[in-house]
Formats: sequence, C-alpha cells, structure tokens
Amino acid sequence: MTQKIKIVFIVFGFIFAFLYAIKNNEPKFKDYFEYIDYKYPKPWIETFNIEISRALIKNKVSGCGQLKYREDRERSGEFLVYCTTDGHNYQSYLVWTNIGKVIGPDNTHITISD
Repeated sequence: MTQKIKIVFIVFGFIFAFLYAIKNNEPKFKDYFEYIDYKYPKPWIETFNIEISRALIKNKVSGCGQLKYREDRERSGEFLVYCTTDGHNYQSYLVWTNIGKVIGPDNTHITISD
C-alpha cells in the first residue's frame, strides 16, 4: 500500500470511531416524555415572551390566551410551547423565534406541572 492510502484508511478509521463514540454517548430515554424533559428542561416558564408571541401571530395560531414554554437545552430560540384558553385543555407547538416558524398543534401531551 502506498503511504497516501494508509493515511486515508487511518483518517476514515478515526472518523468512524468518533461517530460511533458520539452515537453511543447519547442519553438513553425510556419513552418520548423522558426525551422531551431532557430536550426542553423544566420548569415551565409563564412569563410573557414577545418573540414567541410574534411567531404565533405570524403563523395565525389561535387559542393561546395562556401559554407555558420551555426552551431547547442546545438550540437557543427553539421552544416547546403549550397554549390554552381555559387552563385545562392544551395544544402544543414547536416555535423557532429566530425564523418565526411554528409547527403544530400536536396532541401528544406531557404533564404541565413542574
């Protein structure tokens, strides 16, 4: 083998080992709800957030008289938002304030208590 081929194999070996280590070091979750609690750490925040409100208005989301939200632990500007008009029945949305995008509503509910 030439020296260049050996170097290519070594580099690919390191890349493979690195990617394998990253994949196996990810936290393991027993269910969707545990994953959500990890990705969007507690507590629920109820203070007014103008960026979230602007994104919801821009996307014509209704039924958000009251809202609670959690920010993504790794991505600033990404929020899990729960909206209600009656304080009991919630709709969930993913909101990206930096681009004004909203996905939802979703009916997969997690516990709203802290």
